[in-house]
Formats: sequence, structure tokens, C-alpha cells
Amino acid sequence: MFFGDSQDPDLEPAEEEDDQNRYNSPQSCSHGHRSSLCLHTQEGGTICLLCFSNLISDPLSPTVHVSYALSQLSQALAQPPFLRTFLTFHSHFIVSPFVAALCCFDDEPIARQLTDLVRQLCDFSAADGDGSLSEDFIARVSDRLSSGALAWSRRQVYMLHCYGMLLNYRTKNLHDLIKKNDGLLSNLVAGLELPSEEIRGEILFVLYKLSTSTEIDVLSEFCPKLVYLSLEALMKTQNDDVRLNCVALLTVLAQRGFLGNEHAKYLKFNEKDQGEPPLNTLFAEAIKGPLLSSDREVQLSTLELIIRYLSSQVASIKEIQLLVEENIVDYVFEIVRFSEGKDPLAKVCVQALDLLSRAEQPFNQRLAVGFATLIPVLRHVAEVPFHPVHNQTLTLIWKCISRCPGVVSASHIEELVLILTSMLLRNVNGEMGLLPDTFATTCSILVTVMKSPSHRVPHLARSVREVLEHLVSFCLSTFEAQPTQLLHSLYLLKEFYVYSHDNSFIDDPTTKDLQNCVLEKSSNDLELSSCQSAILLLLYTSSLHDDRLADEKMVLASLEQYILVSNSGLLCGYPDPFTVTQLVNIYGFCRFVADTSCQISYSPEAERIVFQLVTESEWDLHSSRIHWSSLKWLFKQERIRNPLCYQVLKICQLLGANGTATATIHNQFIGAREIAKLVAEGENYAAILLIRLLEQLVEEGVEHEISSVVNFLSTIVNIFPSSADQLRVHGIGNAIKLLYYDTNNSYSKQTFKAVLLLVFSILRSSHSGILSDDEAWLAVTVKLVDCLSPIDIADRWTPENLLVLAILSLILHHSTNGGLIEASKSVLFHTPVASAIKSVLHEACSKGPALIDDHEGTNMGKTVILVLFLVYFSMRSLQAVLPEVVNWQNNLGQSNGTPLSSIGITCHDLCRLLHFGSASVKLVASYCLLELFTRLSEQRTSKQEELRCTTNYLMSVIATLEGLVVYGDHRVATNCSLCLSMVLGWKQMNMQEARVIVKNKWCRIIVEEWAASISLPSLAPNAIIGHKPAIYVTAAFLKLQKDFVWMRSIFDKACISSIIQNVTTSNLSPEMVSFFRELLNSEFLQADQIASLNSVLQACRKQMYYENDGGAQTEEEIGNLFANVDDLGDVCKYLLHLIMQSGSHENKGLLNEIELFFRALAVKDHN
Repeated sequence: MFFGDSQDPDLEPAEEEDDQNRYNSPQSCSHGHRSSLCLHTQEGGTICLLCFSNLISDPLSPTVHVSYALSQLSQALAQPPFLRTFLTFHSHFIVSPFVAALCCFDDEPIARQLTDLVRQLCDFSAADGDGSLSEDFIARVSDRLSSGALAWSRRQVYMLHCYGMLLNYRTKNLHDLIKKNDGLLSNLVAGLELPSEEIRGEILFVLYKLSTSTEIDVLSEFCPKLVYLSLEALMKTQNDDVRLNCVALLTVLAQRGFLGNEHAKYLKFNEKDQGEPPLNTLFAEAIKGPLLSSDREVQLSTLELIIRYLSSQVASIKEIQLLVEENIVDYVFEIVRFSEGKDPLAKVCVQALDLLSRAEQPFNQRLAVGFATLIPVLRHVAEVPFHPVHNQTLTLIWKCISRCPGVVSASHIEELVLILTSMLLRNVNGEMGLLPDTFATTCSILVTVMKSPSHRVPHLARSVREVLEHLVSFCLSTFEAQPTQLLHSLYLLKEFYVYSHDNSFIDDPTTKDLQNCVLEKSSNDLELSSCQSAILLLLYTSSLHDDRLADEKMVLASLEQYILVSNSGLLCGYPDPFTVTQLVNIYGFCRFVADTSCQISYSPEAERIVFQLVTESEWDLHSSRIHWSSLKWLFKQERIRNPLCYQVLKICQLLGANGTATATIHNQFIGAREIAKLVAEGENYAAILLIRLLEQLVEEGVEHEISSVVNFLSTIVNIFPSSADQLRVHGIGNAIKLLYYDTNNSYSKQTFKAVLLLVFSILRSSHSGILSDDEAWLAVTVKLVDCLSPIDIADRWTPENLLVLAILSLILHHSTNGGLIEASKSVLFHTPVASAIKSVLHEACSKGPALIDDHEGTNMGKTVILVLFLVYFSMRSLQAVLPEVVNWQNNLGQSNGTPLSSIGITCHDLCRLLHFGSASVKLVASYCLLELFTRLSEQRTSKQEELRCTTNYLMSVIATLEGLVVYGDHRVATNCSLCLSMVLGWKQMNMQEARVIVKNKWCRIIVEEWAASISLPSLAPNAIIGHKPAIYVTAAFLKLQKDFVWMRSIFDKACISSIIQNVTTSNLSPEMVSFFRELLNSEFLQADQIASLNSVLQACRKQMYYENDGGAQTEEEIGNLFANVDDLGDVCKYLLHLIMQSGSHENKGLLNEIELFFRALAVKDHN
């Protein structure tokens, strides 16, 4: 098989007759296949279809060759003469090889190419009026899928996807093309039991297409097993595409009555466990996920499925009641709320709710809760003439008002009345008619409103009167056409007459009665006392749910009077804790509103009584349900700081040693999350209370309570990392210092570890600007480094010692951003710690190949990793704090060099760790070496000094780095590539180093492999990203291409053009742009290549300007990712996260690199 070069220039167009002769000219391929199977392309190449078929259907064929062959065929099909010849004589020849290729290769790019080619060919064939090609494909794939020898695997996903695409070309009598219908369906149903979500999604779509292609129930013999498997798949998946396919299939099954309760039949035929849930229960659980989906189409399809299911004969009242009790109604109301009452979601939601309302008793309870969402729906449907769910919406509203009197708020009733009267007026004026049922329901709602306890609605009487003035006469004129409308209008007139003569609605005594009742002194009047308790409960409950029963000014005035009148009863004896909770919540809520508005005065005496109740009663904050506004107001009151301290201590004691609650706590009660939120928000005494509480406990020496408070502080910092800044501002450092320097008490190991965890959490979550250099943190740091002084053997390091290393790393990290400078200096130049670090590194390096056994799961491995973290942050801190005293050449460790006087590591030790260490050790060591080389390069550039090391030393470093450029961990490979590129840059200052590199051929192999891999034709878009590490070495060689002439032989015109063709706006990276810039500077790029690059870069820049930034993670989100600081593994992950965020080699960003490329291009054009 021979393929013409796609890079050849286009030939001049010839006459049509000559073209046709050239395409049909007989010529055999190199394998001697007959000439009729050899088709010519415009470029002068030849495609032998037999060679092509053998290649793509052979599972041993290299995937690169198969991909290339498919791309060449795709290009050839774009040429009309080739396409005409191919479709006329050979289209069916490649059907079998294509199907075989789909089964042979577990390669997504190849499967995508095959599917696109099949779609392309079927489209061409269908355009010519011939559908036989798609039918042939369907028959062949069906044979494969119906085979008894079919073994499900990942590669079947691609065949299923292609099969589903093919089924779109034939919508009727599909089963005539399938030889083994039963075998196909049996295999597909069996495939639904596989754990692969991707396979299940494709199978569900295929089954849906097969079931809709014929009126015959081909799936009936596989039910109810198919129903159960489909529902299980729907319940388990989180993929909206799978959900859509599953719901579509279930809708077809529901239309044909297969969603009945056939649990017993399912057990009989499939021998399932007797504990298998009934179908209706499984159905209710399965549809919850799709109803919560963010995909509107999934929600719409699921609601239509519910309607089909409830409309079928098998759905009895029992099944409907089960759906209601499984809270499906709440899910539907939530969709209505988000749809804002607009179609098409609102329409199907109302239809579903109307069917669910047949289960009256459980439905009514949920209807009352979701009533508010129906008002926007009614507002919408009232504007659309004869809307299909107009009457159903009104019916739901009528059911709520009539069956749940008094539940609907006055504001909703008022809006409802305005909409209904407007509907009737437009009906009278002829603007928009109403169906008889809709008219009757409208009148019934107005009558029910006037009869209900919520009838005291402003303007109700006036609105109804305006309508009735015209409605009765209109109904008289249309009596012959609509006789029932007159009866309903007269009934409305009668009820309005009764309503208008009832004077109770004129003077609303509710608020006045409430105030008078509260103001009265109950003394021994049990009835009045009960009434007051009921009113307090009503106000308390309404405040918890933000339901405003009355103006806060009036409520506060009445409550203060009640407190003053009942002073003796409240303060004498033992007041009920629940009554105290009610008073504190209502009073705090009203005072919070008062402080916010700055307009409501208050009684100082009533406030004093409330504070006295909080102080002296048995009230418990933790077990109380208090509104968030009330809680914030309480923690702003300085006069009750002591009782609040006591309450917080009780909450701390409820937490176990690990900082989690020992008992189940209701999420509406006050716990760690609420206190953490108070601390994080600031502007209250929460942080001060916690710190003063800890200081007081340290003075008293109560260890178990100290441990509880310390654990609680760690918990709230982990919940809200921003609370660390508030704790730091209010002096948490002083409290920790008191604890460490407490000479009167000796604390256990558990308490010491708890304090370490707190220190780590605070340093992890605080901003460096907040962490100023105060004496407290310096003293804490000195105490911490003293813990490490006596340790000289790695195996003696305890988890507490390792956590101290992590804390010291964080202190050094903050110094790079201007915080904790003095504390960092005390760490950097602490000789015993530096000696202990040196001892650990020496022991690790001396192990040689045995070091790989010390992975992160061993104590030695953890110690080495955390020591390397400390070394890394020490290098960064030294550069930030004392840049003038650092000589980075000392880290080369030569015999004539100066020994390290601070925490550090030599270059050759890092190379040993990189070569012999475990994966985690290699990773951290690579970052350390990158930091060292970066600082060394900066020093040599600024001071113009030569590298003080021998040639052999440099060769050993280069050998280590070259071997790791192709390491499996992308991060290690990238760091080593960057280091190697820096060594190449040093050549410009020392020619001896250049000779060392020139003699080594490994770098050339790296560059050649990288160039070959990214210049492949039709390369997958994401493939370029996987070759990122070697690009740094390549760019470095381009800078020195005059010394390495072989670079031009690698990056010739064809190679560069292929690379540019593979670059798109989606896979363009800063490194690739930098590579192209070096090509430009080295004069490797030609004019047409520059033009192509310019187009891609302009498009990429435009796309980035218009796209919304996804947004970086906030510090709170990042902190929560590493909340479990008790696990050293998570501690290491967080330190690694810091390195990756603030490493010495930071990408300049894609936009910046593009700008540098255009500047270099401008300079080139100018010259």
C-alpha cells in the first residue's frame, strides 16, 4: 500500500475526462494486488484497498500506522473523483475491515477516526439516495454484538458508539437487518450488568434505538430484568449523557406498560436475593439523581418519564403515594423554583404534580411547602391564551388553599387575587378567553380565599367588586353558549356579599391582641400563661424560619415589656431552659435588626435581665436552636463574655480527642461550624473568647480541658481557614507561648501533639501579611527547634518530630512573603537542627540502591521527605531574608568549598537521592535541585563568576538529570529537564562545560524522540501535553544551535510544518510558544510557517480574552483540601502543593509568552 505525500504541492486541475482516466488507470501495488483495488489520489499517490484493509483489521498493526492510513483515506475522500470511484465500486469492500478494526484496537483516537469515516461514508451514500451502505454496516456490527463468543471489554465501547450512530440512519424495520435479534438483545442486556458506566451508557442508547424502530415489543421477554438493570444504572450514574439514554429507554418501557410492580416475577426468573427492593421503590430512588441534574434536558426527560409512569394503568394510588413519600414532590417543586415558572419545565412539572396529587394526604403536606413556587407559574400561564396546564395550575392552588387553610401567607394571597381578577377582567373584555373548567376553578379559588382565615388581604374586597361589576352581565350575555359560567359567577357574587358584610376584616386585631396579651402579667392565671407561652413559641418558630409575623420594632417593644413585667418570675427559682432559649433568640434577633437599622431604641433594663438569664440559668447554647442573627448579636456583647466562655467550653468538651463530635449533633444546633463561622467573620468576640479561655485554662493547668479547647481550635481552622487570621490578630501566638513555657505543669504527649496540629493549621491557613514578627511566634519557634536538637539518627524521629519539621517549613515559607522573618532566622542558623538534618541526609545517601525501599510508608522515608521539604523552604527563605550572605556555589560540595553554615544540602547528595530514592523522595529532591540551580544561575549571571566544580563532577550531575528526563512522574521529569536546560545555559560562561555536553549523545536522542513524537500527522490534540518535559531541553539546545549543528537536521522544514499543523488553541502551552520563539530566534522558521503560527497564536489570544477565567481556588478551598493535618501524608501533600504554587520556576503564562513571541517577530521584521 502506497500513500502519496500530503506535503506535496497541489497539482494543477486537469480536464474532467483526464482526471477520470487517471483515477481508473490500472496499476498494481507493491504487493501485487490487482489494479482494480488501487485508487489514485490527486497528489499522485495510490491507495490499495486490500493493503489498507489488511492493515487496519490486523490487531498487531502499530497504532501509528493505522492512524496514518485512516487519515490518508479521510483526505482522499475529500477529493470528488476519488470519492465517486470509491462509492461506485468499493464502498462495501471496506465494511468488514472497518468493523474488525473497531473490535481490534483499544485506542480512542483510532476509534474516533473510524467512527468519523463511517459517518462520512454513510452521509455520502445517503446523499446519493443509497442507504445500503449504512445497512451493511448495521448488519455487520449486529453480527459482532450478537455473537455467543462476545466478551465485554472497554474496546466494545467504541463499537457500541459507532453502532448507535449507525442506528440513526435507519429508523424503521431495523430488525430485518439483524440475523440474531435474540442474541443481540441478550448480549446487550447482559452488558448492563457490567461496572463500566461508559459501556452501560452506550448500551442504553442502542436499546432505545432498537425499541423505537418497530411496533413489536422486542424487549418484552427481557423484562423485568431490563427494567431493574436500567433503574439501577440510572440510580448509580452521575453522567448526564448516561442518564439521558437511560431515561429515554425507560420512557419507551413505560409507554408499553413494563414499569409495573413485577418484583415477584423478577425474583422467579433471575433468582435474585429476596431482599431486592420493589420496582416502585427502585424507580423513586433512581429518578432523584436526574431530577437534581444541572442539565435541563435531563430534568425535562425525567419529568416526562414520571408522567408516562403515572399515566399508565399499572400506577395505582399506592405507587403514587410511595413516590410522594420518597419526596419526589419536593424535587419537582425545586425544579419549578429554578425554572422561574417558565416553559417547558414548568409545564411538565405541573403535569407531574397534578398526577402526584392523587395521593391526597401525603401530597397536601408537601403542596403547602411548595405553594410559593406555583405563583410564578400561574403568572406565566395566565399570559398565554388557553395554556395546556392553566387549569391544572389553578387546581393545585385551589387544593392548597382549601385543604390547608391559613398556611398560605398574606402576600401570596394578595398576589394570587390580583392575577385571578386580572384573568377574569381580560375574559370579560375579550382580550383572552377562559375555558369553562378554568373559569370555574378561578371562581372557586376566590370563594375559598374569602372563606379562609387568611381573608384579611388588602384590596381584596375592592378587586373582587371591580370584577363582579362586569362579570355577571357578561355571563348573562353568553348564557346560551356557556350556561355554567353564570352559575359560578352568581356563586362568587353570593359569597362576596357575605364577605363584604362581615366587618371583622375591617379592623385587624391580631397585632394589637398579641401585644396586649404579652404585656399582661400572668401571675396565677394559667390560661394567660399558656397563651403567653404559645405566643413566645410562635414568635420563636417564625424567627427561626425568617417568617416576619409583625414589625420587629413592635415585637421588641412587646417583648421588653413582657420581660420587665415578668422579671421576678424569670429570675427567681429555676426558669425553664427552653423559655430562656426562646427569649434569648427572639430578643437577640430583634436587637440585631435594631443595630442594623440604627433606628429602634431599646430598654437597658430589659437587656440586663436577659444577660442575667444567660449568666445564671441552666441554659445550654449547644443544644439550643438559635437564629444566626441572634447568635451574632450575642457574641458581640462584651457584658456576657464570661458566660459565653463557659458555653463555648461545654461545646469543646463535647468534641473527642480527634476534634470530632462524639455524639450526633443536629445541624440546626450550635456546634463547631457555627463558632468557626463567627470567628471567620470577625467583628465579634468569638476569637477573643476562645483565646482567653485557652489562656485561663493554661493558668489553671487543667490538661483535659486544654486538650479539648486546642482540638476545637484546630477543628474551626480546618472548617474555615480564614478564621486563622482572626485568631492570629487576637493573640493566639501568646496563648501557645504560655502553653509551651508553662513550667508549673507537665503535659502529656497527646496534648503536645494537639498543640502541634493547631500550630500547623494556623500557619497553613494564615496569610503571611498577618503573621508579623512578634515575640510570641519567635518564642514558639525557639521551643520547636529545641525539640529537634538531640536527634541524630533518622529512625529516632517520632511523628511529633516530623510534624515539627513541617511546621518549621511553613515558618520558612511565610518568610518568603515577608512574615515571621526573625522566627525564620532562628530556624535557618540553629546549628543543632542543621546538624540533625545533615545526619539524616548522610544516612539516607549512604544507603545507595537500598534507599528505594524507604518509601513514604516507612519512618525513614517520611523523615527524608520532610527533611527535604525543610531544605527546600530553607533555600527559598535564605534568598528572601539574607540574599547578600548566601554563596550558592558552596552547595556544590567541592573539597575547596566552604562547608554549609545553615540548613542545606549539597548538589551531589541531591543527585544521589534523585538516582536511588523512592518516587516521593525523587519528587521533592527534584524541586530542591531546581531551586538550587535557579539560585546558582542567578548568582553566576549577576556576579559573572565561573562554576567552581570539576568536569567529572558536572558530568555526573548531567548523567543523573538526563536519565530522569524520561521519568514516569511528569513533575520529576519536568524539574530535571529544567535543571538540564540551565546547565546548557552555563555553557556560555565556561567552554569546558560545553565540551562535556557535546560528547554525550543522550540529549540528542531526547530531542530526536520528542521531535518525532509531536510531528506525527493527525496527532491527538492532547498528545502534545504529555511530551512537556523534553521541550525545555530542546529549547535550551536551540539557543546553542550554532554549537550543535545536528539541531538543523532534526528540525527541518517538514518536521516544523508537521508540529505547527498539530498545534491548536486547545493544546497550546507556554512551553510550546517558548519553543517556537527559540525556533524564530534561531532562524529555523520560514515565512509560511510564521504565517501559520501567527494565525494560531492570534486565535488563541482572542479566545483567552473572551473566555471567562475559571478562577483559582480560594485559600479556604485549598485549606479544606488538606484539612486532615493529623495525617503526615496529607501534611506532605500540602507542603508539595505550596512548592508547586510558589516554586522558583513559575510559568510566565500563555498570554505573556505569546506577547514575547510577537515582540521577537517584530524585532526580526525590523532587522
